[in-house]
Amino acid sequence: MRTQIQERLRRARDWHSVIDELEQEADNISDNSERAKALYEIAVVAEEVVPERDRALGIYQRAWKLHQKNAKPLTRAREVYHELGRLEMVAKVGVIELKIRGGNEPELAALVGEALLDCGQKEKALSILNLALEGAPDSIRVKDAIAAANYEPEEWLDTVEKLAADAKRVDDETAARMLLRASRILHFEMPDDKMYEELLSAAVSHNPHDDSSNFLFESLLSSQERWDELETNQLRRAAAVSNDGTRADLLRRFALEWVQRFDDRTRGARFFARAIEASSKNGGGLDSTVAAFSLLREQCQEASVLGDWANYLSLADSVLGGLRGDQRLFVALQAGTVAWKEIGDATLARRYFEMVRQIEPDVPMLKDFESEFGTSAEAEPLAEGTAPAAGVIAAKAKADTEAKADTEAKADTAA
Repeated sequence: MRTQIQERLRRARDWHSVIDELEQEADNISDNSERAKALYEIAVVAEEVVPERDRALGIYQRAWKLHQKNAKPLTRAREVYHELGRLEMVAKVGVIELKIRGGNEPELAALVGEALLDCGQKEKALSILNLALEGAPDSIRVKDAIAAANYEPEEWLDTVEKLAADAKRVDDETAARMLLRASRILHFEMPDDKMYEELLSAAVSHNPHDDSSNFLFESLLSSQERWDELETNQLRRAAAVSNDGTRADLLRRFALEWVQRFDDRTRGARFFARAIEASSKNGGGLDSTVAAFSLLREQCQEASVLGDWANYLSLADSVLGGLRGDQRLFVALQAGTVAWKEIGDATLARRYFEMVRQIEPDVPMLKDFESEFGTSAEAEPLAEGTAPAAGVIAAKAKADTEAKADTEAKADTAA
């Protein structure tokens, strides 16, 4: 099924329209179980090519409703919500998933319990966290979360102050745990107090990798629309990761958050660009690579600056050598279209379109290009790790600037 879907995308001009068509075709499958499987595969592919996750999430939801004994679409939806930092939906979907799965699922119960706790649903969180503790009695995270929910209401301030004081005398990991526990208690009792932010800031300083501390801290910053500080915190988190592949995936998560959770496509594009750069250093692929280039292309079109197109193609050049299959095809296709349509350089475009031809010679945009410029089996290969477009675009940008200046000078003279 997934192979068939990919074949359709390869021969399409508009990926959104193909996904629409595929959904409509899936609706004609009479067996609910088979229809659910088809929708799941459509959603998986939609994740790769569409920057917005709403599309895939809606299809996953449809797939699960058709066949509710199969938790696979629900699990993937919960994972996507987690990537987007939408803990309220992680909790909501996770509770349903736990009921479907039944049995001993301590890791899932811990994840759902912490999500409920950090969304303010203390009592519901406690019941699920206790379930998690039964299955994983040695889990420190679960014990910490239960302790944060089980504080004495009359002594909450003393507990918070003691935890904050004790955190100054222990190692970073323990300090981060104590400060998170204190922050969670304050979040229930007095979230507007300035101490709440101070505790969270200290917690993420001691452990920049902790999801719970960062979720609460970034939720606070976003609620106050302190976007620059939020971006700075995420850049600091990424810088604290030593492995390029792990950093790339984290930056990708941040990109998706900006697009979906914070509704800022410009910052989302910037984080996608950073993720692509990190993945190119790692020599591996990146989930959502095609969607990332789609968003970057959209942002470049809005700016309509030649230098932005140079950066776009440089990013494409940096990763194309490490991409395979459809990722390589779709990135090369977008790069070729940019070189042709946006820059007007057919020679440069042909280099990318030759990559497309090697994988799928029936791509409509390739056919369009060849109908205008002809075919060539002698196009120079794209040198790995280079940006052949940069010099061409720089020259064009200089010419455009000089032409604009000349036009303005003539207008001034005429005036």
